[in-house]
Amino acid sequence: MNELYGNICEEGDVSRQIHASMTLNEWYAVWIQHYKVGYVKPSTLQNYSSIYHNQIKKRIGSLPLQAIQPLHIHHVYRDLEYAHLSAKYQHCVHAILSNMLETALQNDLISKNPCHRMKISSLPPKHEHILSIEEHTALLHALLQPEHQSIAPPLLTLLGTGLRVGELLALTWENVDLNTRHIYIEKTLVYLWDPSKNSYAFSFQTPKTSSGRRVVPISPSVAEALGSQKCYIAHLKQDTQKWNPLPGFENLVFPNSHGRPQQRRDIQRSLDRVVATLNEQRLQASHPLPAIPHIHPHTLRHSFATRCFEAEIQPKIVQTLVGHSSIQITMDLYTHVSLEACQKSMQKLEQFGI
Repeated sequence: MNELYGNICEEGDVSRQIHASMTLNEWYAVWIQHYKVGYVKPSTLQNYSSIYHNQIKKRIGSLPLQAIQPLHIHHVYRDLEYAHLSAKYQHCVHAILSNMLETALQNDLISKNPCHRMKISSLPPKHEHILSIEEHTALLHALLQPEHQSIAPPLLTLLGTGLRVGELLALTWENVDLNTRHIYIEKTLVYLWDPSKNSYAFSFQTPKTSSGRRVVPISPSVAEALGSQKCYIAHLKQDTQKWNPLPGFENLVFPNSHGRPQQRRDIQRSLDRVVATLNEQRLQASHPLPAIPHIHPHTLRHSFATRCFEAEIQPKIVQTLVGHSSIQITMDLYTHVSLEACQKSMQKLEQFGI
């Protein structure tokens, strides 16, 4: 597994690693170690490494750098399409391969970048399902039922704050102030390969951008959910044989029943369970309602932001609340809400005869 990160070498050894006849695999080891390690986050580094070894290495990794032609790149991209991999994933492969070869060009190892002007599948427009106000209200009501008492607090927090799942799972009680009703986003939880342990391990990571570090005010209902969570954890801790937190993760707000970090899939399972129960009730009602489609925890984030826009909260404030690095990202994601707001604003002009 250590090969994912290339061959670790001392800074002074890099000149001996680079030679005119080196293969793409050999260049990858230099590129990842000297251009990426220490410059990108561990989660991004692992993503680069996984994509390279799964999609690029087996196809053209053994080729000498100087022998790689646009046709070779074309065949890589064609294979990705035949494998029905998503356009987004294909763009990730292209970005990694293009950057590797561009860096090789800057080091005079090749005369031109064969990735230039290569055609790749265009990214389809995102159609993220946003909970309607009716669905949002129904989900909130379902989460408050006694049968969901143990799994409701994290979902209520996501729905009421727009946090990313990694931010939610990284919360420790030092980040929560129930008196002033604020939570402090300072880190995110990741589950990555740790070469020193030769296994996957949990770790805290700083937010992807500086805007990810923020203070989020919380509503009374979210504060109540967090208060219930604190009581629930106190109850779990009474079973000293079962409660066994990992060192460094003893104070998590949303651990599992053993006091250990949860993963994204655990939150997804909780959400699936609540939605399944809710849909069954909707189907059996005297006036059946349409089933809520399969949703992801990120849907709760998008739904929170949508409700903010519907409440006419200023876009700059929404950007701050959700931790986007630019207001353009916020506006691009919620164009549909912006258009509705524009239409309402134009309707207001009618009272002036405009």
